Amino acid sequence: MAQHAKVFRHSFDFALKDVKNWFPGHMAKGLKALQGRVKDADCIIEVHDARIPFSGRNKVFGQTLMIRPHILLLNKKDLADMSMQSQVVAKLKEEGMARVLFTNCKDQYGSALTKKLIPAILDVVEEYPRYNRSEADELKLLVIGVPNVGKSSLINSLRRMHIKGKKGKATSVGGVAGVTRSLMEKIKHLEADLMAKHAKVFRHSFDFALKDVKKWFPGHMAKGLKALQGRVKDADCIIEVHDARIPFSGRNKVFGQTLMIRPHILLLNKKDLADMSMQSQVVAKLKEEGMARVLFTNCKDQYGSALTKKLIPTILDVVEEYPRYNRSEADELKLLVIGVPNVGKSSLINSLRRMHIKGKKGKATSVGGVAGVTRSLMEKIKVCEDPLIYLYDSPGILQPNIKDVEVGMKLALCATVQDHLIGEVTIVDYMLFWLNKHGYFTYVKHFELDEPVDDVKEFLAHIARKHKKILKQKSVETNQYVYRLDFQSAAVIALKAFRQGKLGKFTLDEDIIPC
Repeated sequence: MAQHAKVFRHSFDFALKDVKNWFPGHMAKGLKALQGRVKDADCIIEVHDARIPFSGRNKVFGQTLMIRPHILLLNKKDLADMSMQSQVVAKLKEEGMARVLFTNCKDQYGSALTKKLIPAILDVVEEYPRYNRSEADELKLLVIGVPNVGKSSLINSLRRMHIKGKKGKATSVGGVAGVTRSLMEKIKHLEADLMAKHAKVFRHSFDFALKDVKKWFPGHMAKGLKALQGRVKDADCIIEVHDARIPFSGRNKVFGQTLMIRPHILLLNKKDLADMSMQSQVVAKLKEEGMARVLFTNCKDQYGSALTKKLIPTILDVVEEYPRYNRSEADELKLLVIGVPNVGKSSLINSLRRMHIKGKKGKATSVGGVAGVTRSLMEKIKVCEDPLIYLYDSPGILQPNIKDVEVGMKLALCATVQDHLIGEVTIVDYMLFWLNKHGYFTYVKHFELDEPVDDVKEFLAHIARKHKKILKQKSVETNQYVYRLDFQSAAVIALKAFRQGKLGKFTLDEDIIPC
């Protein structure tokens, strides 16, 4: 930049000063119609572009919205820099905007829509008096915003998701500003009715019969923990890798005693599968628990943005803050990578190695989607040449005594425990329980079900029929071949869909994360 700074402009000279033609007549007419409709609305949803969360929001809205509850939906988050989310929310709260949601209305899973918008509407309506609407059974929402921010996409997205058989568009959508030219009539949003209809059949607790979890802690892990404790004194920094979907569940408490003598960075991996709208709350809670340095990443991302931008500089900063003791004279840095199984430790090492060592395209350590691939503490691996950095990979080290079975099932659902130890059908049963409990029904559309189900056999039978997973077995009684639905194969299909993010992005620890 210093070399080319002289060719860059420091200001933009815009010759066309007349901006009156930027505000067509139909918009002025629509604003008048909007102001007349506010008194009939139970809640105002203002949609704006997440790339410009402050610029361009119409000040007239402020006067218009004062009499009704108001939610700000920052759309097109897939195009915005979401690393600034917490700062944006904090500034908006300072300006009096207490309820802010980020979403991408064109996302086929519509995660923020299904998870947060309808509950947020119900909550905010309960907080405010409804005045002339106090006796009405239905809710009326008014969607407003500047042109081309996704208002029509929001309406169509909600309609598709919550009205059975409605796959078309209720209102026109386009990439050109000003497509919607009249105030829409009310659109029914039925998620609350759907949940009320089916809530009585959903379980309120999960009965897990297999209480013995000792076998979840294989011998190589116990051996690895002892080797790891011996290596800590030779490390300049500890990098703990954990799954971003379970930022609190399953983190080994033994680490706390092991890591006290060395600087420590927590890397929450697989962020592409987690609900990142909870990022600021997760970081705040971790800081309360003493975890000051937290990074989110996806180690399998070919660009590895968090790795290239933040991890190496964070390591250098944290090493400078702590005394190196017996390592004070060493030129190179030694890092120790630890974590429970299958959270991406080996992927992290391979990713760093590919990015920072010229010509190294292969894998330095084995990677797999099955827990427990790395089985011994490896010798040091060079992952960066400038500065010179070596890493030790450790096997997955899972806490030997998981007192809370709920935590154990979250670990199993995220594949940090080998599936056969618990059973694929049992893990799918817990997945179904968790999704229903939290009102996430995206699996209904994905698996082409008629409605949410709570019976795992009914669920797996449907998947087995759809994918033609049939077992041919010989009957002992009749000596004839009989055909049965293959629940095991169906469970593998269901787990694969969840773990690949096809059912949506979830944070399984959301119950323990402050709102």
